[in-house]
Amino acid sequence: MDDDGETAIITASFTDACGRTVSASVTITILDAPEILVTTSGDQVVECSPDSIAIMATASGGFGGLDLTWSTGAEGSVAYGSTELGATYVVTATDACGRTATASATIIVECDIIVPNVFTPNNDGQNDRFVIEGITSTTNTVKVFNRWGQVVFEANNYRNNWAAIDVPDGTYFYEVVVDRHDKPYTGHVTILRN
Repeated sequence: MDDDGETAIITASFTDACGRTVSASVTITILDAPEILVTTSGDQVVECSPDSIAIMATASGGFGGLDLTWSTGAEGSVAYGSTELGATYVVTATDACGRTATASATIIVECDIIVPNVFTPNNDGQNDRFVIEGITSTTNTVKVFNRWGQVVFEANNYRNNWAAIDVPDGTYFYEVVVDRHDKPYTGHVTILRN
């Protein structure tokens, strides 16, 4: 219920031991705390890097001080978002009465997609997996085909974990589809264990 701007009259009376009465009245105006307004530095498009970017928030209104809490668990007016993986960061402002307001900022990461043309899954700790640079920052589908067009590997949201187990050495063809690119990346990859 909105009571903002309403007035109330409070009257108090006191009668002493001799029967004399004294009264006093006061008029008060009821004011609601101002609405909580919270904003962020907004959505940001960044290049892929193993770093982070500052996301800032400002808040006003409410009753008493405002506490800012981020979806990452960070507290205060600044949080840091990854520049390797895109994400949406939400900040909640809470006043002394427990009222809240939220705002969000999205980090959109644009990484170059670089597909290797060879990898060596021989368990020597080097180049053992089909590692596509920039793939983990985007929604994607990866398919690898043999020379007869049969799918030998397929993954949605591929995370650079294919080691070509049970696939013989040779040349294969790939199709990498990412959500921010109009055409699929296609080409060939050679698997060499020796």
